[in-house]
Amino acid sequence: STNTTDPIDNLLDESFSYRDRRLNQPADADVTSPPDFTFSPITSQSDFAGSANGVKSSEDSSIEVKDTIFRGRGLYATRDISEGNHLIVAKPLVMVMSWEVSDDEDEIDSEDELDGLDEEVDVDADEDLADLADLADMADIKRIREMQGASEEEEEEEDDDDDDVKVAAKADSQVHHDGSDVDVESIEGSMPSGEKRNGVLILRLLDKIKKKPKLWTDTLSQLFPRDEETALNLHPWMCSCAKIGLEIEQTFNELLDLHLFPENENEETCKDIQLRLPLIVRYNVLSVETAPEQYSHFDTEKGMVELNGTALYGPEVSYLNHSCTPNLSRMSIGDVMFFVSNRNITSGEELCFSYIEHELLCESEEKRTAILDMDFKDYSDNDEEETANKKQKVATKKSKIRAGPMIDAIVQNEIMSTQPFERLELILDLLNNPEQVEPEQDFQCDKYTLHSLHAITLDQLGKSSEALTEWQACIEFAEKNFPSIDETTMNLYVQAALCAKFAKKFDVATIYANKALEMHDKLWGGGRDRFLKRYEHDFSKPLRPISKKYMSLHVQELFA
Repeated sequence: STNTTDPIDNLLDESFSYRDRRLNQPADADVTSPPDFTFSPITSQSDFAGSANGVKSSEDSSIEVKDTIFRGRGLYATRDISEGNHLIVAKPLVMVMSWEVSDDEDEIDSEDELDGLDEEVDVDADEDLADLADLADMADIKRIREMQGASEEEEEEEDDDDDDVKVAAKADSQVHHDGSDVDVESIEGSMPSGEKRNGVLILRLLDKIKKKPKLWTDTLSQLFPRDEETALNLHPWMCSCAKIGLEIEQTFNELLDLHLFPENENEETCKDIQLRLPLIVRYNVLSVETAPEQYSHFDTEKGMVELNGTALYGPEVSYLNHSCTPNLSRMSIGDVMFFVSNRNITSGEELCFSYIEHELLCESEEKRTAILDMDFKDYSDNDEEETANKKQKVATKKSKIRAGPMIDAIVQNEIMSTQPFERLELILDLLNNPEQVEPEQDFQCDKYTLHSLHAITLDQLGKSSEALTEWQACIEFAEKNFPSIDETTMNLYVQAALCAKFAKKFDVATIYANKALEMHDKLWGGGRDRFLKRYEHDFSKPLRPISKKYMSLHVQELFA
């Protein structure tokens, strides 16, 4: 990019380059990224004011940190902000790529993995037994992880047949928050998230603390839970991988002997790290995906799934609280995360984003809270009695609520793996004869997902006019329930524009194309050139029975 203040084009170039290196290497090649994996040099930009630790002050700041009684610590606008402003650009303190941690290694089905651990991890035999007892009741890790409702990104099975359309939902967002409104009274019976990837993040943070102790005192210690009392009211974190759990325990023990902190504070600080760091990771990590709205995201040839991961960011991100009516949307290129205003924001308003996918925001309060599964409530009241009533209401209904929508990523992939005509019958049957379930089990977004799968299937069969009706149904749902500026809505406009073009409804195609371009420019800037750059591979994905050359002509006519 010729504009040195706008790094997006350079970041896109480097993300494409990294993806190609990952995909083109032989299977046995070592392409592991270093722990400090990053793209182009870019400084975290957040225009903060306030005295909270870990946050810089600025005279012309548009954001400030405030502590409130009911919401805890959060970020607030100090002036009116128009939609489409990039307010925060941040790089993670640590990140683990999804391909670095295999999900099938994340659970322990037997004690076989424990054999020989004393040879790999240098700890005393008695300490081994104590550590194992602390890590888990090894009889049934799977059962524990089911209780805790751990949110794992699903490994997507890819089909080598280029003609078979594969569609996957966005990776399950591992989105946690600063924790300021955690309801510690309602967490009985819940279990901590013990994903292996979180264990890797903890080890990488401990390695960084060894090299730079101020990382703990100046930054990490400011994240939720910020004190011992709060941490002790939460379930202790335990790693689902015994080997990594023992390595974490060993590293904690090493910290004390390194004397990284002032002598009169060293022991207390090391104990504080051991208690709080795993919880800090659990409650503040974010999933990171590049272009997750695109249907080519999971492609084995040119998809951006290779850039997916889990990361921990500093206070400029972790202080952002959740809202079911968010005024910020987050996007990523590699490990660089952007927060953009998705509507006009008034001075004094809290800045929030949604910790759940936007298609779930239309669901009931109880369902959203159950899906969040992070020991806090998805509502904000200043009335103590009303809040108590809602807590009771959520508690009584939570046990009846399905863990998530029925048409989740796994079901979507099962549907899309069938032949198109068979798939069409299956989708129509699900739409016209929905399963009769209790209200607590019924998710509105299931119908939206089925309409999108129906549209894709009709497009694949060349039935453009019928497909357009389905795309328009999806757009109607998105415009009603999503934030006014949203990546998924933008992608629906793109598909509707192409579909209308093939259906020879040129005026409709132009309207949707212009909407897509306008929304993309608010989210990413860079005009048409950047739009075409981001969507280059998605346009080449064979969603419709036409040649790439013919598709390219339509894209140029609509978007260039």
